[in-house]
Amino acid sequence: MAVSKAAFQLRLDEKAHQKVKQIAEREFRSLNAQLEYFIVKGIEQYERENGELLPAEDE
Repeated sequence: MAVSKAAFQLRLDEKAHQKVKQIAEREFRSLNAQLEYFIVKGIEQYERENGELLPAEDE
């Protein structure tokens, strides 16, 4: 089953952009894949600390 992905624009300051780019290169990921990884890991940590988030119903 294909996973639907939302596209959006993200603005980072240059210093953060360069650091994420370095990490992506070290982890053999694209910049986009690295940012997605950070977001997923951040959500997992948030849910461990605060309980599961339920996806909003599409209106």
